[in-house]
Amino acid sequence: SRPVGSEITGRETRATPKVGRRVAAAAWIGAAAAVAIGIAATYFVTRKPAAAVPTAHAGAGTRPPTAEKVVPAIPEKSVAVLPFANFSTEKDNEVLVEGMHDDVITNLQKIRDLKVISRTSVLAYRDATTRNLAKIADDLGVATVVEGSVRKIGTKVKVNAKLLNARTEASLWADTLDGDASDPFALQAAIAQRIAGALNATLSGSERALIDRRPTRNQEAYQLYSRGRLVHQGMGQSVNRTDYERVIAFYEQAVALDPDFALAHCELARLHGQMFWFPTVDPVPERRSKALEALAIARRLAPDAPETHAVTGALAYTCDNDWHRALAEFRLAEPGLPNDAQLQLEAGLAHRRLGQWAEAVTRMARAVSLNPHVGAMNALCGTLLVLRRFAETKDAATRFFRFFPDDGVVQRSLAQARYALDGDRAAFVRAWRSSTPSKNDQGGLRLVYQAALVDGDLAAASRVLADTRIMSLPAAGGALLEPVQLRRAMIAYLQGHKSLAREFADEAAAAIRRQTWMPRQQPSAKLALAEAAAYAGRGEEAVRDGQAALAEYGRFDEFDAKENGAAALGRIYVVLGRNEDALQLLRKAMSEPGPAPFTIRHDPVWSLLKDDPRFEEILKAAKAL
Repeated sequence: SRPVGSEITGRETRATPKVGRRVAAAAWIGAAAAVAIGIAATYFVTRKPAAAVPTAHAGAGTRPPTAEKVVPAIPEKSVAVLPFANFSTEKDNEVLVEGMHDDVITNLQKIRDLKVISRTSVLAYRDATTRNLAKIADDLGVATVVEGSVRKIGTKVKVNAKLLNARTEASLWADTLDGDASDPFALQAAIAQRIAGALNATLSGSERALIDRRPTRNQEAYQLYSRGRLVHQGMGQSVNRTDYERVIAFYEQAVALDPDFALAHCELARLHGQMFWFPTVDPVPERRSKALEALAIARRLAPDAPETHAVTGALAYTCDNDWHRALAEFRLAEPGLPNDAQLQLEAGLAHRRLGQWAEAVTRMARAVSLNPHVGAMNALCGTLLVLRRFAETKDAATRFFRFFPDDGVVQRSLAQARYALDGDRAAFVRAWRSSTPSKNDQGGLRLVYQAALVDGDLAAASRVLADTRIMSLPAAGGALLEPVQLRRAMIAYLQGHKSLAREFADEAAAAIRRQTWMPRQQPSAKLALAEAAAYAGRGEEAVRDGQAALAEYGRFDEFDAKENGAAALGRIYVVLGRNEDALQLLRKAMSEPGPAPFTIRHDPVWSLLKDDPRFEEILKAAKAL
């Protein structure tokens, strides 16, 4: 499964505001693992547009704008195209109807004069009999909605569509359009342009050309491409290699039928890049090569297409960790994809990796306004949390909790946001316990381990880690999977079993060294090795390698260095009894973006300093930024 906070999704995570519907609990695993070792990697989620997030209650110096400042009020030219009804008699036409809905939205998203909600955010409103347009407008932050139906008769397709004022349900435009099922592009373009005209949107020549573009002459190839997009959009938060390969198969079939199908090559490149990025999927050089091969074909076929620039930027991020080059490509893509929420999110994530906090918040808030789904809000609120703007995070988590009251991810997010503000430890522990699933697979056991550490029960945590079904834990930041022996070494050390801690630490180090780590994983791997050396009693090695790893983090990834690296090095200092070094590092960390004070206060290693009055003094002086 993929951890929450694993940013480059390459898709729009499907999460709908239907009460009682759950986001996969396993998606929390990566962020929860960070809490287990005392580093906050938690991301809070909401269904509301970012305009609803309030200003932070405290700040110091120059700070990123609050979400409400960077997301404007609902514009008049804003629209959500609701799922089309299928009035065809043949069930096989469902893919045609859904593909047409997707393409109409995609065409509208190319118009800069509009605000267009992404498809994954409107799928919750598929049932036309239960739609409440005013609520939809409130959920999605739009002034208008489009409803429509598709009927296929033989080779002909008839589309009925109407544009409605979402508040009054007054009809602003309605029309019936006819087309040929073997050539849907003209019909889809016509629908988008009629809707844009009804909204009085201005279309530039380049926008019109993109809308009128025919991505392929092979209709069967396009149907496979469309099916791949639909399956991709429907994938949940917990995604494995098989899920990715299922989607890749559609695109591979599409390019086999039409080798010149540039958009399909773009999607292939993006998916291979994602699989390489995630440590739980396939972070091996062969996967990166496949991504770059598909990208090279796309760049040869359509070098100036905005989609090509967008995926070039995505691979600069996932395959090369070149955040500057990623941003340069995203800027080239943006004129042709002005309403692309994924593009805005990925740009925000690249800014965050560079420590450019204001730009990160602005881009992420824009992504949320275009697609108020889990992924974008995870990133926005995760950034706010690292900036210690806890009131905003609490508001976001509270709003999302209304739609997902039974979801463990939301419960834990809300619990941490509240705890950061009110310090009610008992309430925090209760909320965390209640959110822990009873699954006995590796993912469920990881969460049980988390709950034990939150509760301060080292014996219970040790029992979970001894279960042979749990072999690894996501490292802080989610770049790699640590061998479970490293956490067993930590628990043994805290319980006073120094020889056992050394044994586990040596096993962990050997397991880490046996693996080949990709460039973005190397700082985390080096830091894990340094931590293992500390538990094994090799102090000089631990400090030398830990300091080198943190320096590498800072050059490579400002976000991960602030959120995870400094706190991890501080734990090494504490284990080695170098308390002055630990406190000095903590003082600096609390003056910059980084972990929440409560994650340090109750970290099982950091809390060894609790009797030093300077420890609490530093935590209380933490700055909101």
